[in-house]
Amino acid sequence: MEIPTIILTFLLSFGNFQQGAGIAADATGNIYVSDAMTGKVIKLGSRGDSLGSAGGSGWSEAALDIPRGIAANFISGIFVADFNNHRIQQFQRDMSYVSTLFKRDSENEKERFGFPSDVAIQRNGDILVCDTENKRIVQFTSAGEHRRTFGEFDAGAGRLKNPRQIALTNNDQIYVLDSDNTIARFDNFGTYIGSFKDVFKTPVTAIFSAGESIIAASDSTLYLLKSPSEITEIHIPQQFVQTWQDGAVFKNMLYLVGKRNGTIFLMESISAEGE
Repeated sequence: MEIPTIILTFLLSFGNFQQGAGIAADATGNIYVSDAMTGKVIKLGSRGDSLGSAGGSGWSEAALDIPRGIAANFISGIFVADFNNHRIQQFQRDMSYVSTLFKRDSENEKERFGFPSDVAIQRNGDILVCDTENKRIVQFTSAGEHRRTFGEFDAGAGRLKNPRQIALTNNDQIYVLDSDNTIARFDNFGTYIGSFKDVFKTPVTAIFSAGESIIAASDSTLYLLKSPSEITEIHIPQQFVQTWQDGAVFKNMLYLVGKRNGTIFLMESISAEGE
């Protein structure tokens, strides 16, 4: 059978962050990195050149307090999990402020979220929030109306213990990085499908989208996940190993962000005949 092998070729390092946290790529190849310590989201070109920023530590309309995960949508712009402010902030791609989604004080318990660690945008514009305070995923329409909540304490086998990050495939399957080195998988309606558990040789610190698959990142190895029986290991060159906070893929470019800087690799896939 065909055994795929993916090789990483180092291109360049970028950024000088105080505490890199999240990264996303838009449809034109620009990337956006959150720096949790400075409260900023920095826009960079595909080669790591600075193109602007948004935020700054605080709680005012366009400020951010420990920004974490980021999602980039071609139509809606940039969404940031504003962790300590308990909200999702939306910016245009030119980094101008658009709106805020805040539901912590809502009378509807199902739509409340606090300390959001990540955000993802589905193809229909729905917003998925990783609610670490209530240990679940909360889904809203693009207009901010509550659609559903899943993974909460009464979800049975699909209960989340400590959700940290969300990644979506091209067909809107939802992957959630949970505690105990587990990645839970849901369909686009929030129905639990199964989990990747006890399949990683090293602790996974981040997950992110890669087209029809997702990538789970550990310090020295990336795992390309298609199904529990289809996992491709991608080895990171030893000199670039660090604790990765997040990643993004644009075409054949791989962007990884650590606490102090980011690294860009070219991803090349080759095939070899095997048994």
